[in-house]
Amino acid sequence: MACGASRAVFVLATGILMLLAGCAPALSAWHRSPVPAAGDGSVVHRAVVIAAGEPRRDTRTVDAVCDVLVSHGWQRDNMLLLLGDDATRDAILEEPFTWLHNQGEDADDVTLFFFSLHGDQTPDVAPLDEPDSLDEYVCPADFEPGDNATYLLDDTLAERFTSIRSDSLVAVFETCHSGGMLDGSSDLRASGRVVLASCAADETSFPVYLNGRWLFPHYLAQGLRGPADTAGDGHISAEEAFRYAEQPTIIRSAITGIFLFLLTPTPLLVQHPQMYDGWPSAANNTAMLDIVPA
Repeated sequence: MACGASRAVFVLATGILMLLAGCAPALSAWHRSPVPAAGDGSVVHRAVVIAAGEPRRDTRTVDAVCDVLVSHGWQRDNMLLLLGDDATRDAILEEPFTWLHNQGEDADDVTLFFFSLHGDQTPDVAPLDEPDSLDEYVCPADFEPGDNATYLLDDTLAERFTSIRSDSLVAVFETCHSGGMLDGSSDLRASGRVVLASCAADETSFPVYLNGRWLFPHYLAQGLRGPADTAGDGHISAEEAFRYAEQPTIIRSAITGIFLFLLTPTPLLVQHPQMYDGWPSAANNTAMLDIVPA
């Protein structure tokens, strides 16, 4: 009987996944447009990479993301890395923004933030803007459980992001519950940016157990190597990379979740990546924000 129940769960989950796989929006209606005209006329690509979750997976994930960017022309001199113990709360809130200012970031540059941190939820704090009454936060290297002064709320990050001068911002969050950073009025939604979250507000993020990386950025990096170029024009946008990574992340996390459900006393888990697209503006987001080529 246990075997039959397990098989039924697997068949049901597989059917659901097949339905989900058919629900991704088509890219045919999207078109490209130049980066909004502003700044000094020279587009510089910069990346800020912040990781302080699990050292082994973070290291491999960060290496994969940085390597694929460099392979497409991003310069390592234009990358700031805050890793491990260096990724404290104060450092995250100050160093990237000071560095971007000193680098001369302006409106026509492309700026990418990548976060690989533990994340969780807490009752909504002022401003009370969350539809589920829960605020999301990430855990810096100096995070202390139970000490609210050491976590980093999405509202706080959103406020710091207002100092970014680029009109073409990509932010990637490999953190549990990160989809909840997109649902409040004081969260990360704003014009001039695309925000990619590894999972929905009520979900956790899965690793790739066999290669020691995080699941969602594993597929993002894979797509940026070329397969996400659905238009075949040599360009890969943040939106194309998300669409490439979305379904494999759902399917692989569901398969992992089924095994965990069958082998351990855990609920049936799955991971649904989320995207907010406000580029080039929240009112008009029919264009795509290119990451490749730099």
